[in-house]
Amino acid sequence: MLVNKCLQWELVAIAMITCHSVFAKEAKHASVLQVMEDVKEEYGLPSLSVAVGIKNEVVFSEANGLADIGQNRPANSHTQYSIGSLAKPMTGLAIARLVDSGKVTIQAPVSTYVEKAEYTALFSVAELAAHIAGVPHDTPERDLAEFTNVRDHKSPLDAFYVFDTHSLLFESGTEYHYSSNGYILLSAVVKKASGHAYVEYLRSDLWDKLDMSATELDTSAAGKENEASYFTTRNDNGLYMRSTTKRDRSFLFGGGGFISTPTDLVKMARSTYGIGYLQVSHSI
Repeated sequence: MLVNKCLQWELVAIAMITCHSVFAKEAKHASVLQVMEDVKEEYGLPSLSVAVGIKNEVVFSEANGLADIGQNRPANSHTQYSIGSLAKPMTGLAIARLVDSGKVTIQAPVSTYVEKAEYTALFSVAELAAHIAGVPHDTPERDLAEFTNVRDHKSPLDAFYVFDTHSLLFESGTEYHYSSNGYILLSAVVKKASGHAYVEYLRSDLWDKLDMSATELDTSAAGKENEASYFTTRNDNGLYMRSTTKRDRSFLFGGGGFISTPTDLVKMARSTYGIGYLQVSHSI
């Protein structure tokens, strides 16, 4: 009888601890959701999406607001957004994997892999990746490619026209100049060194391996179900205005041409700390 009572008290204690843990997690969850709502309102965002990873687990993934105000479609954790220059770390990971496999020598001239543009013999893969090669960033052709001559691009080699007629800004290694165009060229290095189309290499060697199922090149066929709509600033009545401007970002490739989700980006970050994706010398 005493054993039974002791066992009952132990079960009650376990239940109380479990309930406390559940309620604590729910309270933290609700607290984060409230912070997200406050941030969305403070900055006037149509939607906000957040994911948090601890060690090897995505422990939080939520979104608020609307992915499409015109259609009254709520945002959720699967909603895809243009990730801008977060495409660059993906290209950096691809280069690191190619270094691991012996297909890229990081100090070799870019001309070892890509002979076009004419100046690729003047800087190394490392200098190009570090934005110290002198490749220009803001060119008139970039704006035309994004907003005027809108079309899908299938290969980074097809997008060289946005920079390859412009001279280098300085001798490599002497200055720093951030350049998304430089990462179009680096994407071509990935393509040539891997022997695969750039996007296919990222899909097979990065996205699939890390379960990044929501990441893709931002072509006209991408994000049909889950991509958030683009909006301009609010009008005089405080309402968001849907952007009517057509745009293409596929020409940027590894310089900024992807759509993805915060959950996928957390998974990408995991690849840099000890899950066996990179050799130890590259990992944090």
